[in-house]
Order: sequence, then C-alpha cells, then structure tokens
Amino acid sequence: MKVVEAFDTYLRTTENWCYKLLKHLSSVDLIIISEYRENESTFPLSGARFTTAFRSRFRQDHSRLIQKLINRFRKIAGWTWRKTLVFQIADADVVHAHFSVVAWDYLWLARITRTPLVVSFYGFDYEYLPNAEPSWRRRYRKLFKHGALFIAEGSAGRSRLLEMGCPDHKAKVVHLGIEVDKIPCYKRPKKKFELKLVQVARFTDKKGHETTFNAFSKASILCPKLTLTFVGKDPQGIRARLETLAAEQGLDGQVQFIDSIDYALLHDFLQDYHVFIHPSRYGKHRDSEGGAPIVLLDAQATGMPVLATYHCDIPEEVIDGETGILVDENAVDDLAIAIQRFYEMEEIEYHAYGRRAREHVGRHYQAAHCATELKEKYEMLVQTRNQALIRTQHEERH
Repeated sequence: MKVVEAFDTYLRTTENWCYKLLKHLSSVDLIIISEYRENESTFPLSGARFTTAFRSRFRQDHSRLIQKLINRFRKIAGWTWRKTLVFQIADADVVHAHFSVVAWDYLWLARITRTPLVVSFYGFDYEYLPNAEPSWRRRYRKLFKHGALFIAEGSAGRSRLLEMGCPDHKAKVVHLGIEVDKIPCYKRPKKKFELKLVQVARFTDKKGHETTFNAFSKASILCPKLTLTFVGKDPQGIRARLETLAAEQGLDGQVQFIDSIDYALLHDFLQDYHVFIHPSRYGKHRDSEGGAPIVLLDAQATGMPVLATYHCDIPEEVIDGETGILVDENAVDDLAIAIQRFYEMEEIEYHAYGRRAREHVGRHYQAAHCATELKEKYEMLVQTRNQALIRTQHEERH
C-alpha cells in the first residue's frame, strides 16, 4: 500500500508525535511531500521517499496584483511540478494531509486522481482558523464534502468536527501515541508538605501559563516548600510578564524559568519534579489544543501525576482522580486547591497516582498501537475505493 503523507514542513520538533505515528506504520510505502524540509536526520523514516512540493494557497494579506502575478507564473512554470505531483498522487492508494490547511492544497489533486484524502486535525485548525479567517468555513464545507476521512485525536475533537459539518461516517478517532516502553518510569521520593511543579510548553495563551502562576501564587501562601519551573520558548512575551510578577510578589526564589529542553532529555529532566502542570484553555480567536498536549502523555509515562483542565481531549489523556486532577479552564482557585492537595499528599497516595498514570498511557497510547489503527483506516479506504472501481467497470461493460 502506497500512502502520501503531506505536510507543510517535515518535520517541526514540536510535532515529534507525528513522527512516532509514521515510524510505526508497518508494510506501508510512504511518500513524504512537504513544502519545507527540516530535521530529517532527527526524524528519519527508513525506506520513505521525500519530495518537496510547491504551495498553492495564498494568504489573505496578498494584494490582488501579487496574486495575479503569482497565478500567471504558475500557469507558465507550474506544469512540470504539476505533472510530477499528479503522478505521485495518482500512484498512491491514499493521501493523508496533516492539518486542514495542507489538505486544502491537495484537495484538487486528490479529486482529479480519485485518490482518497485523509485529513488530520490537530489544534489551531479546529476553531481558531475558521474564526480568525471566516473564508475557511466555506473551505471546510468543501473539504468535508470531498474528503474521504477526517481524523481527530479524541472524542472531543471528533465532536467538534461533527459540529463544523463533517459527516458522522467520515469522522474517526486515532490517538497520537508515544513509545512508552522506551521511557523510564521513576518512583520519585515525595514527602508530605513539599512539591515541585513543572510546566513544559511554549509560552502561548492557550497553554495557560498565567493560570499556573496565579494558582501557584495563591497556593504558596499556605505551602512554603512549593516550587515551580517553567520550560519553554516565549514567542508572545508571556514569560517576561510572569518574571516581573514573580519578582514583585517575592516569588522569584521559588519560580524558575528555562528556555527549552531537547525532547531526548525530557524524561530524565522530569525525574526531578513531582507533578506536571498544564492548565490549557481557549485563547484568542478560539485557539485551543484541539486534541491534547502529547507532553501530558510523556509526563505520565515517567510515573508523574498531572494537573490540567477539562479542555478538549485532555480528559481522555488525564483521568481525573486517578492519574491526576482536572479543573475547569481559568479556575485559579480550584487549581490552587489541587496544588495544595498534592503538596500535603503522603508518599503512598502520590505513588498510586504515578503508577496509574504509567499504566493508563501504556494501555491506551502506545505509538505502535495507534499506528496500527491508522493503517486499518487506510486499508478500509483502499477497499472501498477498489469496490467502487469494480462497480464502475461492471456498469460500463453492461
């Protein structure tokens, strides 16, 4: 079975979860098509073919004149590219576009070659994109009409696809997984009346860093041996504001900021902390996790409980009261109470949370199992396509 995996960029370091999915696709001839190519040595796919594709969509800030010039150039110089790309798409059994914006680029190719188009939604393409750029609502209607299958990370994401107009039979769930067996599980020493919190995420609105800090600030009044470490790059200036607040509140000795950490070092790094905190929320223009942050799986795989929110598919990744504690979005007081609960928790109860976290991730989020589920979806589409072709040939003969 030949499958085209289409990306804008193959592959950003923050999308390592996608690499794990493709890596475990057995007996599938992969063709990776992307406009940009990054980190190929970091994310190698043995036997896969890599092709660079020209991007056909335009951003709305282009002037009409620029659009006309680009369109004219494409008519003159684009035929060689089109012939090559059309051939590769037509030669494939399935086209799998990662993110809806990529799917829009390949919809016309999939249609003219009659190749089933699979679309995976991951985050900003659920609600942020159609709210920030209303033209995408029309495009989504067209995608849902002509696309063969739409994949969400969990049941909440699938429900959102249905709300946007995706037919029920086309919306499926395939979890994004991690290689649990390769992740060490630590039995961390934990005394009553101590707690080391850590949050690993880019400083963006939807990650809820302000909620983390405000809840920590409240809890620290009653929990003197409480520390918090933030790890992540700061594209929106959120970290700078929190550093100022920490200094103003006299918490700079308890709150630490680290720029970033290599994923290969993440699990050993987490060994030194007790609880992973990540209170995701809706940001501007309804930007959301869409599914759930995969780092929550990484943390639990190391035997670490999680503090998070009832946001998108997080309640599937983190089981409230079993592998962690969940609170409502932006619920600072509730999150502070949850922090205090872990702070006062005895070691036996704490280790029970960690053990259940590891077991949960191992049972439901093994990358190899997730890849098998995806392959089954591909095979279903190929079978349906072949049956349709046989019916068409039979009708033409008679």
